[in-house]
Amino acid sequence: MTSLAPAVFKTAEENNQTIYFIGSKKNEIESAVTKIAAKYPNLKIVGYNDGYIKNYEKKVLKTILELSPDIVIVGMGAGLQEQFLIKLKGMTPDTITIFTLLSTSPKLNIIPYNGSNTK
Repeated sequence: MTSLAPAVFKTAEENNQTIYFIGSKKNEIESAVTKIAAKYPNLKIVGYNDGYIKNYEKKVLKTILELSPDIVIVGMGAGLQEQFLIKLKGMTPDTITIFTLLSTSPKLNIIPYNGSNTK
């Protein structure tokens, strides 16, 4: 992988930190989380959701707050993810770290996409 993602996942594993993922389409986020969990078996993934949350954003925010992950990784597209992050950060304790590095796009090569990134 050619991004910050491997370092974040490895550090989270080493420090026993929990992660929540949000972004992309339902089948894409499910595939990405499955691949990440396989590559980082000690990573504590507490939840995930697709990024199409316009009609139930408050419920997703509440779920994230209840799960209280150490790290939230967001990939909802420019503009939307920043608006979401502002809302989330305004509601969360200062201890939650938020990243916008999630992508299932083969062009960005951040998270393995359909097995094309084998590192």
